[in-house]
Amino acid sequence: MFTFSRPGKTQRATDNEALTIDDCTNNPSDASGFVYSPLHNPTKEIRLLVLKSKYQSERGSYRYNIECSLRLVPLYLLSITNYEALSYTWGSPEDGVREIRLGGKPFDVRINLWWALDHLRYPDRPRILWIDALCIDQSNEIERNHQVRQMGLVYREASKVIVWLGLPAANSNAAFEFIVDGNTASLDIQAGACEISNPVHTTNLNAFFALCERGYWSRLWVVQEIVLAKELMVSCGPNVATWTAFSRALQGYEHYDRIKSSLPYLFDRQRSDRYYECRLINLLEACQASECADPRDKVYGLLGLANDCGEDELVVDYSKTVYEVYRDVIAF
Repeated sequence: MFTFSRPGKTQRATDNEALTIDDCTNNPSDASGFVYSPLHNPTKEIRLLVLKSKYQSERGSYRYNIECSLRLVPLYLLSITNYEALSYTWGSPEDGVREIRLGGKPFDVRINLWWALDHLRYPDRPRILWIDALCIDQSNEIERNHQVRQMGLVYREASKVIVWLGLPAANSNAAFEFIVDGNTASLDIQAGACEISNPVHTTNLNAFFALCERGYWSRLWVVQEIVLAKELMVSCGPNVATWTAFSRALQGYEHYDRIKSSLPYLFDRQRSDRYYECRLINLLEACQASECADPRDKVYGLLGLANDCGEDELVVDYSKTVYEVYRDVIAF
């Protein structure tokens, strides 16, 4: 059992300390696949994912299967719990699925999430994550209603939010080199000190443009996931950069239209303004071009950001039709 002893108020629990959280891994009577154990109270607790290490510590052998388990955590302990939240795209069902082991049982996940889990595994210790596709029983509508309403809190309290852009493509490795190493050159250009005509620099800059135009950024849910995060890491395959470095690159090259009109540039600006008043109607207008598979999420995906919506004022309810959800917003 994964248990923590409760730390002090200002100290977060580490991966190997913390909280007395219950095992909710599986129904042992099911011999074929994973079955979620119900939450005791879906309005007051969440599940966290324990992603096991790449190597088995007792033998040092490589763990070929991605192995995970789930633990329950009460919401009042989130602020002292050391976990990271994943921000990613589900992708299309047509992209296919791959199997992981969840609670010792087979469980299919979409291919983009499989690759994220594969890259996020630590070599020698477990990693504690919140991932909607695994931590919420997506087949349980009542649970999903309550858990979606908690997502703003989950991303706000996470010690770090990981932006997963997918696997390397379109010279993205060069883009990350550019993010880390290109900031000095960007400041020179911004100050008018020089024009860089180095073809390597141009190649890396184009790769950075492509990174900023990936489909991830157009997903509606990422708006609150990025804006609410205390700390962000940007990941693409094995490449990782802090949001601070990513933001400096965005600001350093904002004189390019492809940057200034990009969604990550907009999100970076919104992070600076996240403590100001955000009304739902303004968010709906600003995010009208953002994409989501379920049109009801055009509303539900912004509730965590809207500070004029109490939990009892607009209730997440996936049993309602699109018309009913939009009617509720008009009447709000």
